Amino acid sequence: MARKKGIIQFSMTADMTEALCSTYEALAEIYAPEGAHELLLFGHITELRDKLLKMVDCDQHRYTLSLTGTESLAFVQVWDPKPVALPIRGARVIQFVFDKLDHKVKNRGRIHNRLITTK
Repeated sequence: MARKKGIIQFSMTADMTEALCSTYEALAEIYAPEGAHELLLFGHITELRDKLLKMVDCDQHRYTLSLTGTESLAFVQVWDPKPVALPIRGARVIQFVFDKLDHKVKNRGRIHNRLITTK
């Protein structure tokens, strides 16, 4: 499969995908956007939640999550700083995605100042 320009893809286990999906479902229920920027972030939350729901509907052992550059940036803006307290499982998968995004961006040789992991 040819690599699409500007798309960041990485593999996740079924358990991690389900954890990310349930985290986004919970966040979509409680997120109350205030202002235009937060409304855009809420759009990201609902779109990624829907994407993850479609993914987990297919019963697989591993999934490939594909994020555009804009989706990656929105992910970082939603979770840095964390908007809600997360259960351990949710926090681990969020950190996993941060690490994957950080790794993919660094391997492409691009400077991405907004991507700061929360270690």
